[in-house]
Amino acid sequence: MSSYISGVIVGFENTITEQMLGLNDPSKYIGVAPEATTVLYKPGDYFGCVMAFASLFPIALCWVLLTVFLCRRTAQDLWIGAGQVANEILNNMVKVIIKEPRPHSPVINLPEDSYGMPSAHSQYMGYFSAIFICETLRSRSTSTPRKIVRIAIVLVMSAMTMYSRYYLHYHTPKQIFIGYLCGNFTGVYWLLLIKLLRKVGLLSWALNLLPFRLMLVKDSDYSVEREYQDYKQVTMHKLKQN
Repeated sequence: MSSYISGVIVGFENTITEQMLGLNDPSKYIGVAPEATTVLYKPGDYFGCVMAFASLFPIALCWVLLTVFLCRRTAQDLWIGAGQVANEILNNMVKVIIKEPRPHSPVINLPEDSYGMPSAHSQYMGYFSAIFICETLRSRSTSTPRKIVRIAIVLVMSAMTMYSRYYLHYHTPKQIFIGYLCGNFTGVYWLLLIKLLRKVGLLSWALNLLPFRLMLVKDSDYSVEREYQDYKQVTMHKLKQN
């Protein structure tokens, strides 16, 4: 992701980090930094620490989506992941076209070619929330209270991620909200595109290709509830046989 600075762990005496990030006062900031990103906040600012971790929700969701696909091997999970990649490419393209700078930050001096419109984090969460809400509402095996709880959790995560980008001085409110809306539109139109490609048979053709057959990808809906009911039926059948 172009808005991330990779492979940097921020500490009080990290001179390499000081040179790479251009910290205005490196002795006053610490960071939350897995391999893929660095997020800075002031020591002692506990809310800032929470916001720093909230800013990493998109990174965590990347691993969640990958894990879900590896466990379920459904085509829908694969297409949704591909859509997220397309969403990220679109974000990078729009940033280069618009070239709107990030807001002034008291934390770091980002390079001039680090653009902020639209926010990649917000666009990621916009895409994910649109996909998740549409899929949750479409589910017939999930009760209404569970749907409400799941949607509420995703919306809270999105709101926290978006606010963290403002609180930590990485984006302006306009960049954040436009990024989220771009993600929403991308997610909805991607689902419509998947539906169209499935209708014309292109997705079925793709799944017959060798790479997808080796990955055991199947074009079927997955339901935890339905899988559990199937498990109960098989178990009861074995008990009756014994």
